[in-house]
Amino acid sequence: MLPWLRLRRPRIVGLNDVNPETEQAHESWETPESRAESQSESQDRKGEEEYYPSINDVLCVREFLLHFQLRKVCQHEGEERKGKGDVATPGHTERLPVEIIDMILDHAEYWPSVETKIEGKRVIRQDQDAEILRTGGLCYASSSPAIKPRILPHRTVHPCRKIVFTLTAHDQGWGGSHGTRSAYEGSYSWFDAYRIPAFHPLSDDNQHQPADLVAQYQQYYEEQRPRFEVSANFLPSKETLCCNKVAVRQAQTRRISWHYRDALDPNSDEAKEIGAKQGRGPGTTSGQMVRAMEIGDELSVWARARFPGWMNHVEGMSVRVFWAV
Repeated sequence: MLPWLRLRRPRIVGLNDVNPETEQAHESWETPESRAESQSESQDRKGEEEYYPSINDVLCVREFLLHFQLRKVCQHEGEERKGKGDVATPGHTERLPVEIIDMILDHAEYWPSVETKIEGKRVIRQDQDAEILRTGGLCYASSSPAIKPRILPHRTVHPCRKIVFTLTAHDQGWGGSHGTRSAYEGSYSWFDAYRIPAFHPLSDDNQHQPADLVAQYQQYYEEQRPRFEVSANFLPSKETLCCNKVAVRQAQTRRISWHYRDALDPNSDEAKEIGAKQGRGPGTTSGQMVRAMEIGDELSVWARARFPGWMNHVEGMSVRVFWAV
């Protein structure tokens, strides 16, 4: 670790030694379960505060890597390269290509992020489902106007890399069924998270009247109506963010990470096992929602409780969204 960069030391290799396909294959080694374990270990380190780089931090590191001299070709090696038809000459310096820099930053997870959190406690009772948190638009500056937001630096049209949900909650403290196989089985107080696509006016004309924009938004909302408007019979599904532990009166704090490299089949045994251990829907282990996030998309988190007597006591929640620059 380079303390002044807060960036893992990259493994510098020759350009001819780099295989992007191999690098991308290595990226998929982690599973949502192993990633959760590593996050838990890092949180247990005493006296070490988690560091979140700013946009300027990431841009400075990119600039450093862009000007980093990969290596200097010696005279003997230069002559060998000339014999092979290469143009390298003695004293020639090579720099890291942009594609390799992107891979280094992604491998180090050196991304800017924005956190949204709620204040105060909420109690969600039977069938009183409520939206408790909504993030700002992805890569939108929070200080810019909603109609014409200022877009922050980003990379690619799908820049989202990771979403971390931290929540503190518990159920009513009693109930549940006997003989369940996990602490979450049979839980009917839970959380769901949804992606809300960004609204873009039909044209970039600055002469839009407010009434025109409102009409466009209403039409867009009807066409893209989020599926979280559900009936009272709605139950936890494969896409559930997480459930509360059954019959636990003390608040439990958990951290759930969605990563763009997650690629588990929701129907696989591994995804189902992770879901049972963490109280998550197995569909959230695929990484699909993270990869689908576009500029301006928002995240909406709903707290739910179903059946008489069930309650969802929400004592705190935050969502931190990371994106590539």
